[in-house]
Amino acid sequence: PMRTLSARILLGFAALTITFGVITAQLVVNMQQVENHVLLIGQGYVPLALESKDLARRQDDLRTFVEERLRDEPSSHVKRTLHALRSKRDKAVETIGLILDGLESKAVVKPRQFIYTRPEIEQIKRGLATVEPLYLQALANPSASVPSEAASAALIQLKNEERKLWQQINRFSDSLEGRLQKSTEYLEKNGIPGIQDIDTR
Repeated sequence: PMRTLSARILLGFAALTITFGVITAQLVVNMQQVENHVLLIGQGYVPLALESKDLARRQDDLRTFVEERLRDEPSSHVKRTLHALRSKRDKAVETIGLILDGLESKAVVKPRQFIYTRPEIEQIKRGLATVEPLYLQALANPSASVPSEAASAALIQLKNEERKLWQQINRFSDSLEGRLQKSTEYLEKNGIPGIQDIDTR
């Protein structure tokens, strides 16, 4: 009987030890998940959201200037101002791309976490490529090869394309802000990230 009791006690301690080990391992895993999640928010979605707001502001400045100040025969001052506004907008797009590149290289990032963000910024870049030749045409000096009618038509198209970019960039910025808020709220409620991705609508 004593041996049986000792065996039971020993088995009980063994079971407790195993259970404690499993719980400890799970806590360690969960803590690592939380750390990765917080890191992803702090180094990823916060900078992306902030930069996207800055991009939206730059695009709004540019769109307003194109619609209100750019005419068929822009002055040299207008061209300089336009160049500065475009440079700031384009640099903001580039900065977001670099942040995204850096995030995607981190081990904590899952393949689906930027399933929407990456295509959206690539679409914005394609929009920049679309307006590039329109600026050249709209700002070209009238000549036999580039009549003023062509420049006027390019200017009209340019305004439309910049307005489309403005709408697209604002949607992009609002979407990133929403994803950041959703991720933060989920972390606050659950303590650990779930299976769902941050980058969802």
